[in-house]
Amino acid sequence: MKKQTTKAYTKLFLVATLAFLAVSASAQSVNLIRVHIPFDFMVGGKTLQAGEYIVQRANSNDSVAMMIRSEEGKASAVFLTNNVQASTAPAQAKLVFHRYDDLYFLSEIWTDSENVGRKLPESRDERALERGLTAHPSEGKTARKASPPEVVTVIAGLR
Repeated sequence: MKKQTTKAYTKLFLVATLAFLAVSASAQSVNLIRVHIPFDFMVGGKTLQAGEYIVQRANSNDSVAMMIRSEEGKASAVFLTNNVQASTAPAQAKLVFHRYDDLYFLSEIWTDSENVGRKLPESRDERALERGLTAHPSEGKTARKASPPEVVTVIAGLR
């Protein structure tokens, strides 16, 4: 009887360990998201030019701090994010932007097959536009008050 109990506990321990490893592996399986962004956009208080970008964790042990950098490495921004939950997982990795006239702000990052994404807090510039200020504080551009912003989605690829 004691031998059967020991075997049962051993099996239970192995199943729990395998489940933990599977969850850890899936949470860290996406190291890079590669995306072509066809417009200039703002993230972390910086304006980045249209082009090919890589999105990844800024630190491999932390999913809160993220980094976006151009493929050639000339432009980059590091920013903090929060969890955002969706009712269903997206079929493809994607970046979500808020658009005010010709100004785009990175808003969310989603990987495929996961219903938890990363949401960026609104920047000071985006909040100013939402409050109805017409001058874009950082760039000197003007934009009409948009209520609410247009949501623009760019499909990305995983690496």
